[in-house]
Amino acid sequence: MKKRLLIEMGMGVDQHGQSPTKAAVKAIKNAIQNVYITGLIEIFNIRNLEKIEILAELGIPYPEMVDIEEVKKAFPIQGTIKISVKEGGMTIKALKIEELNDVSNEVIICCAAISVFIDTN
Repeated sequence: MKKRLLIEMGMGVDQHGQSPTKAAVKAIKNAIQNVYITGLIEIFNIRNLEKIEILAELGIPYPEMVDIEEVKKAFPIQGTIKISVKEGGMTIKALKIEELNDVSNEVIICCAAISVFIDTN
Protein backbone atom coordinates (compact mmCIF):
# COMPACT_ATOMS: atom_id res chain seq x y z
CA MET A 1 0.00 0.00 0.00
CA LYS A 2 1.40 3.41 -0.96
CA LYS A 3 1.09 6.31 1.45
CA ARG A 4 1.95 9.94 0.85
CA LEU A 5 4.94 10.99 2.94
CA LEU A 6 5.13 14.65 1.93
CA ILE A 7 3.99 17.38 -0.43
CA GLU A 8 6.22 20.30 -1.36
CA MET A 9 5.58 23.25 -3.68
CA GLY A 10 7.92 25.23 -5.89
CA MET A 11 8.11 27.85 -8.60
CA GLY A 12 10.48 28.16 -11.54
CA VAL A 13 11.04 30.94 -14.03
CA ASP A 14 12.72 31.02 -17.43
CA GLN A 15 13.47 34.68 -18.05
CA HIS A 16 15.48 34.21 -21.23
CA GLY A 17 14.97 31.63 -23.97
CA GLN A 18 11.30 31.06 -23.19
CA SER A 19 11.71 27.34 -22.40
CA PRO A 20 8.84 25.71 -20.51
CA THR A 21 11.17 22.78 -19.77
CA LYS A 22 13.76 25.02 -18.09
CA ALA A 23 11.04 26.69 -16.03
CA ALA A 24 9.70 23.27 -14.99
CA VAL A 25 13.16 22.01 -13.97
CA LYS A 26 13.68 25.15 -11.87
CA ALA A 27 10.26 24.65 -10.22
CA ILE A 28 11.15 21.05 -9.33
CA LYS A 29 14.51 22.10 -7.90
CA ASN A 30 12.86 24.92 -5.96
CA ALA A 31 10.36 22.50 -4.43
CA ILE A 32 12.98 19.98 -3.33
CA GLN A 33 15.85 22.26 -2.36
CA ASN A 34 14.83 22.47 1.30
CA VAL A 35 13.51 18.94 1.73
CA TYR A 36 15.63 16.22 3.29
CA ILE A 37 13.52 13.10 3.74
CA THR A 38 15.15 11.54 6.80
CA GLY A 39 11.95 9.66 7.58
CA LEU A 40 12.52 7.29 4.68
CA ILE A 41 15.38 5.65 6.56
CA GLU A 42 14.92 6.70 10.18
CA ILE A 43 11.19 5.96 10.45
CA PHE A 44 10.33 3.60 7.62
CA ASN A 45 13.77 1.98 7.13
CA ILE A 46 13.40 2.20 3.35
CA ARG A 47 16.65 1.55 1.52
CA ASN A 48 15.14 0.24 -1.69
CA LEU A 49 14.28 3.10 -4.06
CA GLU A 50 11.68 0.92 -5.77
CA LYS A 51 9.47 1.56 -2.73
CA ILE A 52 9.48 5.30 -3.45
CA GLU A 53 7.17 6.97 -5.96
CA ILE A 54 7.33 10.64 -6.85
CA LEU A 55 4.49 12.56 -8.45
CA ALA A 56 5.26 15.99 -9.87
CA GLU A 57 2.29 18.08 -10.91
CA LEU A 58 3.20 21.06 -13.07
CA GLY A 59 1.09 24.04 -14.07
CA ILE A 60 2.83 25.79 -16.94
CA PRO A 61 2.15 27.78 -20.10
CA TYR A 62 2.66 25.70 -23.26
CA PRO A 63 2.51 22.32 -21.46
CA GLU A 64 2.91 20.46 -24.75
CA MET A 65 6.45 21.88 -25.04
CA VAL A 66 7.71 20.38 -21.74
CA ASP A 67 10.33 17.63 -22.17
CA ILE A 68 9.19 15.18 -19.48
CA GLU A 69 12.39 13.11 -19.54
CA GLU A 70 14.49 16.23 -19.00
CA VAL A 71 12.31 17.28 -16.06
CA LYS A 72 12.71 13.84 -14.45
CA LYS A 73 16.49 14.36 -14.37
CA ALA A 74 16.00 17.21 -11.87
CA PHE A 75 15.20 14.70 -9.10
CA PRO A 76 18.09 13.35 -7.00
CA ILE A 77 16.18 10.08 -6.49
CA GLN A 78 15.59 8.28 -9.76
CA GLY A 79 12.96 5.79 -8.59
CA THR A 80 9.44 5.80 -10.01
CA ILE A 81 8.74 9.35 -11.16
CA LYS A 82 5.43 10.40 -12.65
CA ILE A 83 5.02 13.85 -14.21
CA SER A 84 1.63 15.46 -14.78
CA VAL A 85 1.72 18.61 -16.91
CA LYS A 86 -1.26 20.88 -17.42
CA GLU A 87 -1.98 24.40 -18.60
CA GLY A 88 -1.25 26.80 -15.78
CA GLY A 89 1.47 29.00 -14.38
CA MET A 90 1.70 32.30 -16.17
CA THR A 91 3.60 34.43 -18.61
CA ILE A 92 4.48 38.06 -18.24
CA LYS A 93 5.73 40.51 -20.80
CA ALA A 94 9.30 41.73 -20.39
CA LEU A 95 12.11 42.51 -22.83
CA LYS A 96 13.24 40.51 -25.82
CA ILE A 97 17.04 40.46 -25.62
CA GLU A 98 18.39 38.58 -28.62
CA GLU A 99 21.91 38.40 -27.11
CA LEU A 100 20.39 36.23 -24.36
CA ASN A 101 18.69 33.92 -26.90
CA ASP A 102 15.21 35.30 -26.30
CA VAL A 103 12.68 34.24 -28.92
CA SER A 104 9.97 36.56 -27.55
CA ASN A 105 9.41 39.09 -24.79
CA GLU A 106 7.74 36.53 -22.50
CA VAL A 107 8.90 35.30 -19.12
CA ILE A 108 7.58 31.78 -18.41
CA ILE A 109 6.57 30.86 -14.86
CA CYS A 110 5.89 27.27 -13.72
CA CYS A 111 4.22 26.10 -10.50
CA ALA A 112 5.08 22.64 -9.18
CA ALA A 113 3.69 20.37 -6.47
CA ILE A 114 5.82 17.36 -5.58
CA SER A 115 4.36 14.42 -3.69
CA VAL A 116 6.49 11.57 -2.36
CA PHE A 117 4.78 8.25 -1.74
CA ILE A 118 6.23 5.18 -0.03
CA ASP A 119 5.22 1.55 -0.23
CA THR A 120 4.57 0.54 3.38
CA ASN A 121 4.38 -3.20 2.63
